[in-house]
Amino acid sequence: MGEIKIELSEELEKKLRELPHIDWSRLIAEHVQKEVYALLRLKAIASKSKLTEEDALKLGREINNSLHNRYKEIL
Repeated sequence: MGEIKIELSEELEKKLRELPHIDWSRLIAEHVQKEVYALLRLKAIASKSKLTEEDALKLGREINNSLHNRYKEIL
């Protein structure tokens, strides 16, 4: 099994120690696994896309602007 070393701020490390009943290694490993699978799914979807990176960025900006305007009107 592989091993990953991470560095935590002292503040975060202190907070983790306040919850000793949690298996942090298992929890983090599960989270990393979910993220890896999600990224692989996105990669598979993107590999089939005919959009260029520039097109995707433009579409993303348009969606962000649309959402911004929608929520701006609601609030």
